[in-house]
Amino acid sequence: MCIRDSSESLAGFRVQNSANPEIESCVIDECTIGVDFQMGCTGRASKNTISGCSTGVHISQYADPLVQDSTIQSCARFGILASTDGLGTFLRNTIAHCHVGISATDGAEPVFRGNTIELCNSAGGNFGPDNKAYLDKNKFVNCKGDGLILTGDKSDTTVINCTFLK
Repeated sequence: MCIRDSSESLAGFRVQNSANPEIESCVIDECTIGVDFQMGCTGRASKNTISGCSTGVHISQYADPLVQDSTIQSCARFGILASTDGLGTFLRNTIAHCHVGISATDGAEPVFRGNTIELCNSAGGNFGPDNKAYLDKNKFVNCKGDGLILTGDKSDTTVINCTFLK
């Protein structure tokens, strides 16, 4: 188990330049970004607890990680944010008490499958311009705002088999 706790740190983990790490069973607390995947990296993050960050997980610049079986909670902005051509697959995560649970914009093409997004302050998901997100079998529970917000030019979000509960 690793513990990364630093309000001084921009990212708990920054993964870049085609790196391929395995980040498992870590506690990441009070960073600006819990795990930041960028610049073509891959890798796997599983069974982690990320809390108190501005953004829990961020992917961009053709990063294509697998994030699974993790808990992402109490993030001031986003639980998971895919932006600027970020890819990535997110499986069986619990995202709770974040401003927005999951989001994609600016050429991102993430896959969200089997996640539970609950008790978010604004929206369960916010999918903006120019994204090709794929959502399958996700559960959105008791979010204070909208379950999903889909907006913008060239927003090609696919949503199938999802459940929305109040």
